Amino acid sequence: MDRDNLRSIWSRAVDAKRRGDFQGAITEYRKAQEYSPNEMATYYGMGKVYYLMGDRTNAADCYLIAFHLSVKNMKMHVQNGTPNGIMLQSKLDELPENLLKAASTVHPDASFVF
Repeated sequence: MDRDNLRSIWSRAVDAKRRGDFQGAITEYRKAQEYSPNEMATYYGMGKVYYLMGDRTNAADCYLIAFHLSVKNMKMHVQNGTPNGIMLQSKLDELPENLLKAASTVHPDASFVF
């Protein structure tokens, strides 16, 4: 995966959003989603656009996916013992257990697939 290509897609999505072309922004975020389906930033950005469009359901879905991917990424760093993982583990230890459990469980009504 070419990170520069992904950044270029994100840039086009943000530019479209700033111009008020929300559908164009969603189209670009969908391209990013196809190119690299597990990027938290894609879902977070798409959630922002849906929120601006007044589509709270899709916005919430996107924000939840972004949250799940963020936690998944943190856990990967912790499990691999990277320097960031050590710092992240200390932050994860501060989170309430019920929040960690909820973040690790995909709700059966969720409209997405990892």
